[in-house]
Amino acid sequence: MRLIAGFAGVGVAATLCHILILNLVGSLTPAPLALANLLAYLAASLITFLGNALISFRRPVTLASGLRFALVSAVILVVDQVYLEVFRTLGAPLWISSWGLAVLNPALNFLFLRFFVFAGPR
Repeated sequence: MRLIAGFAGVGVAATLCHILILNLVGSLTPAPLALANLLAYLAASLITFLGNALISFRRPVTLASGLRFALVSAVILVVDQVYLEVFRTLGAPLWISSWGLAVLNPALNFLFLRFFVFAGPR
């Protein structure tokens, strides 16, 4: 239960960070949507990596786990970009499609973090 509670707390913080930055940069600047999402994703990823290493999975922050996390983050970022472009093409408002990421990202992150980034003996 501690694992799920820690993951959820870190996830809420990272998700709110992502949505806030995506909407601020995407709405208040002339930056392309892809750049706004990249900036938001990088900020949220930092929260995700450090928070889950230290709080959820209680693992040391190492170069190896950081590299595995970077790989996972790159894959999820591509999924995010495709997702946002599909919804943009369909004419969905940014605020609606960004909340879809709040469902997609936690599921993908938990699976990758649990079984790849911070895998090992418990």
